[in-house]
Amino acid sequence: MKILAVMGSPRKNGNSYRLVSQIAECLKKLGEVEFEYLFLADVKLEMCRGCGLCIKFGSDKCPLKDDREQIEQKLLNADGVIFASPVYAMNMTALLKNFLDRFAFTMHRPRFFKQYTLLVSVSAGSGLKETISRMSVLKYCGFNIVDSLAIGVFDFELASENTKRKIQQKISAAANRFYQAIQMKKKYSPSFDNLVAFRAQQTAFSLLKDRLPRDYAYFQEKGWLDRKRRFSFAAKIEPIKELAARVIVGLLSRDVLRQLDDTQRRK
Repeated sequence: MKILAVMGSPRKNGNSYRLVSQIAECLKKLGEVEFEYLFLADVKLEMCRGCGLCIKFGSDKCPLKDDREQIEQKLLNADGVIFASPVYAMNMTALLKNFLDRFAFTMHRPRFFKQYTLLVSVSAGSGLKETISRMSVLKYCGFNIVDSLAIGVFDFELASENTKRKIQQKISAAANRFYQAIQMKKKYSPSFDNLVAFRAQQTAFSLLKDRLPRDYAYFQEKGWLDRKRRFSFAAKIEPIKELAARVIVGLLSRDVLRQLDDTQRRK
């Protein structure tokens, strides 16, 4: 089992690392695990320029030549991925946010469906809920988010024995759920947001294929433009959620069609 830990903290030996290293220890006790750290502070991943070329024409058109492709390959080769970030200003770190920006094209063309994911955050104060929520947008890239672990502690070394025991219990429980999901190949169950996103993109890429040619080609290649497709792949989907997603996207697509019609008339 290959586990990749994407570390968003600029500090290599801070609380985030201590937390993830304890998760690693728990995982290794459960079975044969190959664990690798990817410290975003150490890799060359330049700031996104917002040019949109990766989305419109493909990631190979990005003008930034750095470690992004190698990072993508590491993600694809992993069975499980842990994303860890301390809370900075009620949010994830700039390093992890830039990571998301540089991989934004995979929200249009999701691909990490085989990667089970654990979100981890640590804070000396507030902001844990908000940070985990913002990190959860990784689901739109295809990541199968199994669980999240949010720990509030000022310093692991200074914590009381009772606090340390409670934290260890949470770590062990999260590690066990994460390991079992990977081991048993737990079936992916898309959220309502995932279903809406899929239907919306299916419609948008068909209507805007001239403006978003790479997205259109990707969906066409995958067979995802077929209106009978319920999701990107066979998954356990609740009928009521799927129906609601269809209705919402249907209403939204009407507005898009009106706007396109108005634009065409102006021309």
